[in-house]
Parts: sequence; C-alpha cells; structure tokens
Amino acid sequence: MPLRVVTYNIWGVGTPHRYWRDRAVLRGARAGSPALAEADEPRVWRRRAALLTRALADADADLVALQEVPAPAGSGGGRARELADALPGRWEVAHSGPGPTPGLAVLSRAPVDSCRVFPVPGFGGFGGHPDVLEVSTPAVTVWVAHLPVGPDEAKEACLRGLEAAAAAAPPERPLLVCGDLNCPADGALMGRLRDRGALVDAWAAAGGPPAALTMPVPTPTWRLDHVLVRAADPVSATRPALLGTACDDSGQYPSDHFGVALSLDLGAPAPGPSDLASH
Repeated sequence: MPLRVVTYNIWGVGTPHRYWRDRAVLRGARAGSPALAEADEPRVWRRRAALLTRALADADADLVALQEVPAPAGSGGGRARELADALPGRWEVAHSGPGPTPGLAVLSRAPVDSCRVFPVPGFGGFGGHPDVLEVSTPAVTVWVAHLPVGPDEAKEACLRGLEAAAAAAPPERPLLVCGDLNCPADGALMGRLRDRGALVDAWAAAGGPPAALTMPVPTPTWRLDHVLVRAADPVSATRPALLGTACDDSGQYPSDHFGVALSLDLGAPAPGPSDLASH
C-alpha cells in the first residue's frame, strides 16, 4: 500500500523580522527582502500559511506530521486545522492539545482510529516538546516528536527512549517516527541510531541525497527533520523530496525549516543494513 508522508516544522509564531531585529539572524526570509521588515505576526502567518498550503498540496501527501503548531484552547486544532481546511479533499486533524508550547499535529486523509499523547522517554527539557503525539489510521501508526535542542546527552536519552518504546509498541501496524529530532543526519547521534538498527532513516533508505539539508532556512546547514521506520516493519521508501524551498515575492519562506516528503510502500520488505550501506 503506497503512502505519501510529510514531516514539517512550521515554525510556531516565528517571523523573520523578529530574528533579524533582535538577533541579527537571517531566518525564514531572503536576505535584503521586504519580508524582514514585516513585524505583524498575523500578516506574516497569512503569507506563510499560503506557502505551506501550496507546498503540502504539491507534495500530494496522505499523512502530514507537523511540529510547532499553535492551538489556543478551544481552537479545534488551531493552525493545523486551518492548513487542512485549505487543502484539497477531506482531512482529519489530530493535535497534542493547547499549552504554552506550540504543539504537534497530524493531518490524515484516512480516518483516525485512535489518538493519544505520551511523554517523550528521557525528555529533559531544553526546548522542543515534552510529549509524543501518537495517531493510528487503518494502515499505519505515526509518532510525531520534537526533541530538545540541548546537550547531546539529553537528545541521546530521548532517541534511546523512543527506540525502546518503538520496539515494545504493538506490531499490528507499521510504525513511523516523524519530526524535528534536532539531531543532524550526519552527526554522531543519528550515526549511533543507524548502527543500533532498530529504527531506519527513511530518507537514506529512499536514496535521498546526503547533502539535502532542512534548517535553518534560507541557507540550511543540517537535516534535522526525519522520518524513521521500524526496521522490523514491512516498509520501503522512495521519492524523497524537500518542500517549501521557494520564497514568495516578498522574500518570505513557509518556515525556517524545509519539509521532508517520502513515499512509503507499507507492504514491501523492510530495508536491511545492506540497503542502507549503499547510501
């Protein structure tokens, strides 16, 4: 069964103007562009939402994992619902819930069978999101995570905790772990994860270019955004692509991350170590 999957950190309520004014950091906009002078966050969001909607529509996704999704109490999914309503077709939306930290969300073309939130195993603060959003559809279960930005020991604890939880999770459906893991794909933490072999980097398994980077836009230096599959599950990956790589006429990008899209075949044999070694 083919499934087009996207993971995207949509940057909360970020604006290029705030980063440029407060930190002299270029983030989410082209250098020297009018977008750097736009201080009104709702207006910036309207531009970003249009760009995000276009990127998601072009990806022809079936399942979208989102991070940094504001959802005020009583908003019914907040900006995730807003994006879903702007996309072609009917989408179900699951959200991790309102709170002081922009949350996690899933947009699904397929019915959502179940949804729950559980603590990130080993989470120690330092930003990110303390919970994992779990959403099950008839074909797949997805965990959406946004790991901390702190020391490697904190991130290592989270990765090992997620691996252990994934190994213990029911095997009835393939399991995907999607999100901003704040671990560079070419760094030591992801290298050790690959060596342990419990979770497979679907981008690498799909033949995605190792030089493809996702953050910070417009000149990214790391690939922090990942789709991982359980090695024991019958899943193969193809058609890797980055999303949101073009800005609008004001110089505004959809986010300070590029999105990641992959096509997964949920009925194919899982990639083995020899497959990954070639990438």
